[in-house]
Amino acid sequence: MTGPGLDRGSPWATVADELASLGTDLVYGLPDDSMGCAAAFEKAGITLVVTAEQRTAVYAAAGASQAHGGFGAAVAGRGPATAALVPALLEASSQGSPIVVLVETAGEEAVPGLSFQCVSPGPLLRPVCKDVVAWTPGAVVAAKQRAEEAPAGPVAVLVPTAVGTSSISEAASATLCGEAEQASARSRPPRHTEAVEGPELPVFSRPVIVAGGGCRRARIDVAAIAEQTNAPVFVTASGRGCVDEDHPSFMGLAGLYTSPPAREIWQSADGVIALGSELEETAVEFLPSHVPVHQIALHRSSSRWPGRPIRRHLVDVSEWSASDAALAEPGWRRRWEDARSRTAVWAEEMIASKRVPAILDKISALIRPGDSAVFENGAADIWAYSWPVLRIPRDVPVLALSEQTTLGASIPAAAALARARSEGRTWSFSGDGAFIRSTLEPMVTDQPRTVHTVFDDGGYGWLAEQARAVGLDPEPYASGRPRRWHDAWGRPMKTLRVESAADVERLAPHIEDYSREHAVVLHVPVAPEDRSLLAQGEW
Repeated sequence: MTGPGLDRGSPWATVADELASLGTDLVYGLPDDSMGCAAAFEKAGITLVVTAEQRTAVYAAAGASQAHGGFGAAVAGRGPATAALVPALLEASSQGSPIVVLVETAGEEAVPGLSFQCVSPGPLLRPVCKDVVAWTPGAVVAAKQRAEEAPAGPVAVLVPTAVGTSSISEAASATLCGEAEQASARSRPPRHTEAVEGPELPVFSRPVIVAGGGCRRARIDVAAIAEQTNAPVFVTASGRGCVDEDHPSFMGLAGLYTSPPAREIWQSADGVIALGSELEETAVEFLPSHVPVHQIALHRSSSRWPGRPIRRHLVDVSEWSASDAALAEPGWRRRWEDARSRTAVWAEEMIASKRVPAILDKISALIRPGDSAVFENGAADIWAYSWPVLRIPRDVPVLALSEQTTLGASIPAAAALARARSEGRTWSFSGDGAFIRSTLEPMVTDQPRTVHTVFDDGGYGWLAEQARAVGLDPEPYASGRPRRWHDAWGRPMKTLRVESAADVERLAPHIEDYSREHAVVLHVPVAPEDRSLLAQGEW
């Protein structure tokens, strides 16, 4: 077996060895999708009990510490996973439970606020922990001693994602613990981003437009800008809905979610005009690092991308004009129009050959102008990001998760969106792991005019695929055996089982009828082979 966390002397391998030396054979938690901790624990003979939520792991570790009189151990991932620990750590701290909480952190190259799930964990954890320490060899043993010292309490150890290192720098340690922004700046590579005022743009002969959520909020005419510049338009996940998806310039979602036929456009572009987007990490996937990006957005922080030639125009996107941008070379439009045509063919092949895309294709036909759509980000539901497998009509507001992808955030958001809108239905797309977290919320289960499409693989399919990729058993994360669902767990929801595209057509009148007075769940059982190509590593 190979995988992260197994190199001798790597952070997770060292953590596992220290836990084993302390007699620990059981850790509770929901690991990061790097699978570094899971791989290292298995090699060390430590059982990882996979919990449905991060806070459950802390509660379980507290119970274990009370049961055997020693310390308990829990593990969680970075960013939003770390934030999810806080309520449970508050309780553990109040109980005086001796717990060592192992928190995975982003690497030094990550940019807070822009990189995927990158949040400084120290400020989150310090108010509810006895101590927060950055990992070095021996840190787990020291943390155990510190947790058990009177008065006992939880101690967090921040473990870096990177493997093959024996320690982290003093600057990185200070950054992880939230103590020194100056140290953070010194520890990163030189930055090549320039913040400027004004609308000036260079002459791009092969431009690409990336439109973010700021375009939707500002209600600017992205399609008109595309026509003016002869450029194709990609949207970020949160920017979906700012341009008609039937417009001939629309190419689908940007970066990580770009369809295979359209990636050639990213590789061939000589410049990107980013409108109303902070250009989070996934939005620039497949874009060569040397391609200049001109970003028209009011930034939310001073963080800038290292290693990319990005020029920021710090103006409101609604006040910006493309009048100074030169038209693309004539052959460029033919190239991206051809890529768009090939994307349509690719989608037809997916719909014809794969069950989940076929189901989403039929659901697309049920979404009408005046409805709204909300997206999660998981193993099967991520198919919904694949345009034109799922097509969103014009005048349909869209809400998608941020780069933090906080688990389950989309479901209450969908219910609130439906409540705030007097007409139309709200369609949400999620996995069972995210959805089940909200099934005891009356504001979710009692909200009519919501239709929740839930892809059920018996757990967290994304983590299962990451485990499989590094040679671990995927079943503890998602068995592939759908759970037993029933109507609303005592709440007035209507659950309709959908196993095929034909089921969607057959149930369409019932969806229309039930959703007037009830929340509707389209329960889609999925097997591992139904998960998205992205989740399976075939994207």
